[in-house]
Amino acid sequence: MKALFGRKVCDLVELKELTHQAVKEGKKGQPYTITREVILKDEEFRDFGQDFLKDQPWISHEDGGMD
Repeated sequence: MKALFGRKVCDLVELKELTHQAVKEGKKGQPYTITREVILKDEEFRDFGQDFLKDQPWISHEDGGMD
């Protein structure tokens, strides 16, 4: 599988805009590996999608998050 990666994307709206622009420019995704799956309730996912920069209890140092 491949994905496009961004740095300090604020929210789902910005992610969609950046993805659309990258595809329009012909950028290709990079390979990645899923190491863990987190299941969120609908409300938790909506909250996460509104602010990607907010600390989340399920993102740890081992995940590449925090600091």
